[in-house]
Amino acid sequence: MKINTFRNFSRDAIHNIWRNSWMSVASVSSVVAVLLIIGLVLIFMVNVQYIASFVEDKIELKAFLELDVEYEEIIEIKEQLESNEMIGTIIYESKEEALEKFSQQIGERKDLISGLEENNPLQNSFILTIKDPSQAGEIAKSIERIKGVEEVKYGEEIVDKVLKSTRFIRSLTLIVTVILAIISIFIISNTIKLTVYGRKKEISIMKYVGATNWYVRWPFLIEGAILGLIGALLALLILGYSYYYFTGMAQHTALSIISNSLVPAGQMINQIKWYFVIGGLSIGVIGSILSMRKFLKV
Repeated sequence: MKINTFRNFSRDAIHNIWRNSWMSVASVSSVVAVLLIIGLVLIFMVNVQYIASFVEDKIELKAFLELDVEYEEIIEIKEQLESNEMIGTIIYESKEEALEKFSQQIGERKDLISGLEENNPLQNSFILTIKDPSQAGEIAKSIERIKGVEEVKYGEEIVDKVLKSTRFIRSLTLIVTVILAIISIFIISNTIKLTVYGRKKEISIMKYVGATNWYVRWPFLIEGAILGLIGALLALLILGYSYYYFTGMAQHTALSIISNSLVPAGQMINQIKWYFVIGGLSIGVIGSILSMRKFLKV
């Protein structure tokens, strides 16, 4: 398409929006309403996934070493762990450090472990984080095969439940988003259809004088894209301000514990803004295409 032709189509689209201002307002309002609903679901899902990812990042493996392992062997074990690309951070914890940590955990009941300093029953260990929590079982088995490692523990049942929950959440996010997108396209197409219906005589005349389908279609597509984009920006502005206000207010109330686990407002807006822009444009364009099919059959 030539630039001049596109400019003419764009001018016609803007003129049509202004001439049919009430229908344009109705279309934009429909886009805003639909995207607000999708946005609320999206914000909820993003936060749930954010918390789920945070929990996944906290999954650790603890490799307990044999009691008679020597210092040189510990160094060799660490080198083998460092060579494993699936392992993130590696922290060595001596049995003395483990006893001290346990002592701090039980607090006032330190008398229960008095005397264990001389005959410490705990083991030296490596505390490991992994890059892919779903591979925790396989990584644990590979570590257990290293000479000097007695066993690896990582709370298998808890990890499996966490991973199943996060997979379910991500699948649910995708399904809900697709369903809402289909519903939104249906609503917008019906709204735009009213606009197109009001100009069916104009479309018929253009067709009778030899205008191609695409020549008739382009101004409506651009019009739908503009209306969809305006609706997306308005919905994003409303949701962004509301989310910023909610997270800020929650920090000063009993919800402060929850607010600290939520995605920060700036990060949330950056994460969802392109979904809104692309979603608004797509809804407007697809809605226009669906609305015009009937009126182009002249």
